[in-house]
Amino acid sequence: ELGKGGVKAVVVCGTFPPGLEAVYQQVAASKPPGVLLVVDGWKGVTEALDTKQVDVLKINRSELESFWGRSGELTGMCEEVHNKYGVEVVAVTDGQASGLVSVRRRGAG
Repeated sequence: ELGKGGVKAVVVCGTFPPGLEAVYQQVAASKPPGVLLVVDGWKGVTEALDTKQVDVLKINRSELESFWGRSGELTGMCEEVHNKYGVEVVAVTDGQASGLVSVRRRGAG
């Protein structure tokens, strides 16, 4: 059970096989207050993001573009994640190129 035994953070990573796609959402829905939830993935994360319980989303640029169905400027796409899903931190990697860590402004959204 999340939040028991001094758990301060939960990190859920990867793409789950068929039949287990709901893991991200189940973890997010059961997150108690005060526990940090980090999601590193993009397939199957929409339902978890919809809970507004994901604190940090780590995603690579091509995954972020696939998630939104378009390519574009990273800062703008991160702002959309902040605004739509309440995610505090969006960390975007881009292979050998520079990545981006976008932190939601306090009180925004």
